[in-house]
Amino acid sequence: MSLSVKIPSSLTRYKIPIVVNEILTPDLEPKSDKIIFDLTEVSWIDPSGVAALYNIGKWIDGFDNIEVTFRIAEKGAGSFKNKMAMEYLEDCGFFEEFFGASDIYKENHACRDTTLPIRTLGVEQSFSWRYNVLKRWLQASTGRDLEFSGIQIGVEEIFNNIGDHSNRNIGCVFGQYFPNNNDRLVITISDFGLGIPTVMRRKYGDLEDHELVLQALKEGVSTESTPGNRGAGLPNIMRSLTSNKMLA
Repeated sequence: MSLSVKIPSSLTRYKIPIVVNEILTPDLEPKSDKIIFDLTEVSWIDPSGVAALYNIGKWIDGFDNIEVTFRIAEKGAGSFKNKMAMEYLEDCGFFEEFFGASDIYKENHACRDTTLPIRTLGVEQSFSWRYNVLKRWLQASTGRDLEFSGIQIGVEEIFNNIGDHSNRNIGCVFGQYFPNNNDRLVITISDFGLGIPTVMRRKYGDLEDHELVLQALKEGVSTESTPGNRGAGLPNIMRSLTSNKMLA
């Protein structure tokens, strides 16, 4: 029996738990062997929502005998806001992955220069990707000939954590630069790890989620991890992304 899940009209990172709870059991098992993501009422989707939805679809599709499909409004049939949201997904490379086509809504589809196309990335691929793809995209989209070393270090630590704590050593990466919104830059990495509170709770007891996250941010605090990365992850990410020299 198929399970149809209506995606919230405004899909942000805050709405993703709602979607996950509808399709997965507490043990992270799909609730049906055919899952349909209904996008017909989506009117707004931010970069985090794009990455998380893509990651969920790819993750579910990785199960044997599980079918994942997306229901979209026919061209010209949906609302204007839904059309704009779907065109954004198309620009991101979302439909090309799941439908095998990149011109569902736009005949002359081309990825925007300010968009880093969405893709899955293995931990072992992350080093060459962040240097050869991410850095070049950052330079081209912002017009700044910098190394963006702080961002690269942050991405490296995130993928170290994926390798340590996820049962699948892959993450979904996506980026968007907003030159007309105070030069805002969004880079989203989504994976299906156990989550910081869950991992920390095993070692530090039954504290509230926010208490466990604060504990994880302390220097030297660690759960079971690889020796070379023990206790350095989250503090290192925060330093690299909040330093005044992060763009150097």
